[in-house]
Amino acid sequence: MIALLKIVFVFAGIVLLLSRKWNLGLVLLLACVAVGLLFAYPLQNVVLDVLLASIEPLTLRLALVVVLIMILSELLRQTAGLKGTVESLQVLIPSGRIVIAALPALVGLLPMVGGAMFSAPMVDEVGDRLKASSGRKTFVNYWFRHIWEPIFSLYPSMLLAAELLHKTVFQLAAATWPVTVAAVIGGLLLGLLRLPRHGDGDSPAASRAQSLRTLVNSVVVIFSAMIFRRVLEQSGAVDAVSSALIELDLPIALVAFAAPFIAGLLTGLMAAAYSVGFPVVLPLIAAEGGVVPPAWAAWLVVGGFVGVMSSPMHLCLALTRVYFKTEWKSVYRFIVPSAALVVAVVGAILLLS
Repeated sequence: MIALLKIVFVFAGIVLLLSRKWNLGLVLLLACVAVGLLFAYPLQNVVLDVLLASIEPLTLRLALVVVLIMILSELLRQTAGLKGTVESLQVLIPSGRIVIAALPALVGLLPMVGGAMFSAPMVDEVGDRLKASSGRKTFVNYWFRHIWEPIFSLYPSMLLAAELLHKTVFQLAAATWPVTVAAVIGGLLLGLLRLPRHGDGDSPAASRAQSLRTLVNSVVVIFSAMIFRRVLEQSGAVDAVSSALIELDLPIALVAFAAPFIAGLLTGLMAAAYSVGFPVVLPLIAAEGGVVPPAWAAWLVVGGFVGVMSSPMHLCLALTRVYFKTEWKSVYRFIVPSAALVVAVVGAILLLS
C-alpha cells in the first residue's frame, strides 16, 4: 500500500508540473530523483542509471531515428514532396477525414518505436487543410498509429502477451479483436466526427528556428523517458506497486485490469505492461490447467493497452505532442474518453461472458 501511495505521489507531481508547462524532459529527471528518494534507491545508482540509459543502444537508436525523420520531414516540406503526397492521397480518397486517419494507421502496420513521428508530418499537412486543432492532430496521429497493437502479430508485445497467456497469436487475436474495434470507434467519434470531409488552403511553412527547437525537444524527451524507465525498473518501484495491488484484496477484475494498467502507465511500454502486470494476476484468473478464458485475456490486454496509451512516458505520445506543439490537456481531452470507451466495451464483454 505504501509503495502505491509513493508512486501516486510521484505521478501527481509529474501531472502538476506538466500542467504548469514545465519541460517534460526536466520533469522526468526530477521524477527519477523522487523515485530514488521514496524507494530508498541510492542517488549514486540514479546517476549511474542516467549515464547507462543515455548510452544504451536503444536510446541512441531512437534519437538517431527521430533526427533522421525530422530531416526527412523538412526536406519533403521544402521540396513540396509532402504536399504532393497528401494531394495525391486526397485525389484518390475524397474524404479528408479518412486520409488523416489512414496515414498513421498504415504506418502502424510497420511496428517501430516512436513510429508516430513518421506519419506526423503527413497528418500535419492534412490536418492544416482540414483546419484541425493541434490537439486533434496529435490525438489522431497517436491513436490511429496504435490501433493494431492488440491483434497484429508483427508487434513483439502481442507475441509476448500470447506467450504469457499460453495462447497462440491467433487465439489471442480472436479474444482481443474488440479492443481494436473499440479503439477505432473511439478514434472516429472523438477525433474525426467534427472535422470537415474536405479541406482547403496551404499549410503554413515552419521556420528554421522552429524546426530546430522541435528537433532538440524530441531528442531531449527520448533521453529523459528512457532514463525514467530505467530508474523505475531498477529501483523496484513497478514490482512493488504490482505486489501492493494484490495485498489490497480488491475484486479480481479490478486487480486484473489495474496491474497491467499501472505497469503500462509507469513505463509507457506495452511489453512492460504485459511482462510485469500479467504474471501478478494470472494465478487469480487462470482456470484448471492454466487456461485463461478469452474474455479475461481481452481484459488483461485492454488494461495494458489503455495504461500505455494514457502514459506521458509513451514515446509516441511525448514526441507527437512536441512535434505538434500541443498542450497536454488538449491531447488528453481526446485520449481519456476514447480510452474509457475501449474499457467499457471490453468490460461489458467480460460481464456477459
